[in-house]
Amino acid sequence: MLIGSPGFMPPEQVRGLEPTAASDVFRPGAVLVYAATGRLLFGAADSNLNAHLFRVAEEEPEPARRPGGPRPAPLTPPALPAPDAHPPGRSSRAA
Repeated sequence: MLIGSPGFMPPEQVRGLEPTAASDVFRPGAVLVYAATGRLLFGAADSNLNAHLFRVAEEEPEPARRPGGPRPAPLTPPALPAPDAHPPGRSSRAA
């Protein structure tokens, strides 16, 4: 059973794996990207649930960009990097 909002669930939770501390970093990161851009990390909220969960489990997050606008020029370091879809690549503690 999955419990959570699909747009903010970390990929490992969608895959049925045990959430880790890295999952706790992913969730607020996903919320911050949504708050800043109005877009979910893995695409449209109007797709069906199964399609959305598949994207979360199998695809990389979409880069953050302003709604309706062109992708902003990259900053160094990125202002809103997409959280890594794979737990080992994610920090397990807040910076």
